Amino acid sequence: MNLKRIVQEVLINYPLPIHGDHGVAHWARVLENGRRLSDLTKANLTVVSLFAVLHDSRRINEFQDPFHGLRGADLAATLRGRLFDISDDEFQLLYLACEGQTAAPASISFHNSSVRTGGLNCRTNAIGESL
Repeated sequence: MNLKRIVQEVLINYPLPIHGDHGVAHWARVLENGRRLSDLTKANLTVVSLFAVLHDSRRINEFQDPFHGLRGADLAATLRGRLFDISDDEFQLLYLACEGQTAAPASISFHNSSVRTGGLNCRTNAIGESL
């Protein structure tokens, strides 16, 4: 999987400032925190990586945007098979994580690098501090 190519594709239609609150630096922090947590939780690193770059990729503003997760999930569906190949189970997890970040209870939210695996729920903020 070429994450750089996926980010390039996402940025073609990214409507917000690239260096804004929910831009590429945020995606990189989510990716780094997700990778660190995956060592502890055994989370699927492919899903974590894709979530990091797609979860806020279709925001239309930096503030209230209750459907941005669903739009990011739908983008994942359009990129699957073209820029990345994952199993149906992995895709379902990715789709639900993106969609659910704006609607799911905190215990299953992937936002801010929250990962729940095997009964372990590790949650950090954008700079890696435990919550």
